[in-house]
Amino acid sequence: MIKVFFISLNKRINYELYYLFFNGKLCKKEKEYQKANDFFIQSINMANGDAKYEYGKMLLKGKGEMINKKKAIEYFKEAIKNENAKSMYKYALILKEENNKEFLKFIKIASDKGYSKALYQYVTYLISKFSTIN
Repeated sequence: MIKVFFISLNKRINYELYYLFFNGKLCKKEKEYQKANDFFIQSINMANGDAKYEYGKMLLKGKGEMINKKKAIEYFKEAIKNENAKSMYKYALILKEENNKEFLKFIKIASDKGYSKALYQYVTYLISKFSTIN
């Protein structure tokens, strides 16, 4: 009986987590940015790494809130702890803008996880480095 309770509770939590996340995505698509942020924050409170990434992007672009790059980076780093490849990629781009060599580490990990945008950046970087050698 206890096992059935936990399975049912887990399904309900997953449903709520994705309900909040996808409503956030829908509101974002409809340009209802404040509502989207509210959904993302609720999903973040349920430990959703994808919501951390989406909310970080909103903060970086100033959608629904003032632009807050520092806070966006914090959310990307939190999502990176959950091995979120998109957050690794976005954080790597920020590091690259700041001429921080550590960007390559995050681009490589994100590309190894199969994130195509990261793979493109990684390959482009390698080609540029090898072409300057010759």
